Amino acid sequence: MTYDALPSLVALVFKVVLLVFASRFPTRNAITRLYLALLVLLSFQNIVEFVGFTHFAQYGLDDTIVRLGYAYFAIGIAFFALILHLSLRLSVDKGGQLKSVLPWLYLPVLPLEYLLLFTHRLVAGFRLFEGYTVLRIAGPLYFLFETYVPLYLLATVVYLVYGARNSRQSALRRTRNRLWLLALSPFVFINLYLILANHFGLAKISSTIYLPLAITFFLIVTAYATHQYRLFDIEFFIPWSKLRGRKTAFYARIQAMIGELAELRSVKEAIARLAQTLGCPVALIGAHKGVLAMSAASAPSGFPESELQPLRHIVVADEVADRQPSLYAAMRQHNVAAIVPFHAASESAAGWLLLGDPFSSQVYTARDFRIVEQLFDRLADSLLDHFVDLRRQLLATRRESRVLGQRLEDLEREIGSLRKENQGLRDERRRWMMSLAQELGGAQEPPPDPDVSATGDWTLEQVLAGVEVRLIEQALQQCGGNKSEAARLLGLRPNTLHYKLQRHGLVSEKRQ
Repeated sequence: MTYDALPSLVALVFKVVLLVFASRFPTRNAITRLYLALLVLLSFQNIVEFVGFTHFAQYGLDDTIVRLGYAYFAIGIAFFALILHLSLRLSVDKGGQLKSVLPWLYLPVLPLEYLLLFTHRLVAGFRLFEGYTVLRIAGPLYFLFETYVPLYLLATVVYLVYGARNSRQSALRRTRNRLWLLALSPFVFINLYLILANHFGLAKISSTIYLPLAITFFLIVTAYATHQYRLFDIEFFIPWSKLRGRKTAFYARIQAMIGELAELRSVKEAIARLAQTLGCPVALIGAHKGVLAMSAASAPSGFPESELQPLRHIVVADEVADRQPSLYAAMRQHNVAAIVPFHAASESAAGWLLLGDPFSSQVYTARDFRIVEQLFDRLADSLLDHFVDLRRQLLATRRESRVLGQRLEDLEREIGSLRKENQGLRDERRRWMMSLAQELGGAQEPPPDPDVSATGDWTLEQVLAGVEVRLIEQALQQCGGNKSEAARLLGLRPNTLHYKLQRHGLVSEKRQ
């Protein structure tokens, strides 16, 4: 092995490691599959480079080197199309909108491959360059390749810049586009330099020496950006950037709330303060208790508890889209960006914080999550104290309820006894009244009296009224219906007798 083959060997080792990592990564989507294809393609290119340099060191420029040179170019043509495809997926594609564009994207690849492999019009051959490597001999149609490469690279950069600055994209997608731009910059610079320098005969370096290193850097950064959900943001490390200012203020608010937690007097107050700090609606769900507190009417609620019960750590919607589709669907339905479980293993203190969609615009990097998790840990302890107080109050209330229930039962028994005693008194009074009525006038039952409520018992007034009616009837009967004689017999004035007759309803009866 020569020193010239060392860059390609180092690059190949890195690609194999990344290939193993990417192939075993549990999440599978369009971007990860394209990235895996990219790794495979570039691994073959490194193999071609390494074999070519090793063979060139022993045998010089021969037919094997020429064939390997054509293979190197063929892989490169496909690589540039694949890079543009990935940039489109990252920057503008949502839900497979690129299906109609992809045939046009790969359309130049087939003619270029044909011209390269089956004619000498694109690359006429290869020659020695600087004594340690080889350089292509441009064919009459080589300008097609010189146009294709810069055009696809510039389109890739333009789409990544668009994705990095598009405010309608999520913060995570913008960050991913920025990282791809960072990773691609050395590769784009070297390729554009080589195209222009070789065209004008000013090239001093070879792609087979420097491109493997640029591609390795590109793959390492993009592997992180493609397969991780919590990414570092490049702008945060620029002192004068707006993003750094916003993040610094955001971190300061979190630290301030951590210091205020001990002063918050209720769960509702803590949830309202948390929503203000994170800039998103917040709802606290308790196990078998429903919503315990909400920051606003727009806060997420109604979330199925069956999806919450298994959670034991913070869950972010973008991170579970492929692994837990049912949970992801529920989070999207209720506009929940993240779920934070509190003491999920406890039956009495279990709870889950539901954080609204704006949460993801603030919290998406690994640093963001480290800081907010400090807040969530302290908040969990604070809420546990509140839950303990609430549980203590609940137990005291239950004890008081049991005491009051026992007192109510005692009162009901006393009332039952009083009712029985009262009924006995009423029965005794009724018997006494009946006896009195019989002794006074032989009345069997009192006359109807609309002024006295029907209680089922005779009153003294009813008994006397019955006796009075019986005496008046007997007097009238004895006097042959003569009211004046009856009044004299009873010792009453005629007007008084007439009043009593009307009162007892005896006048109408006599007229009938």
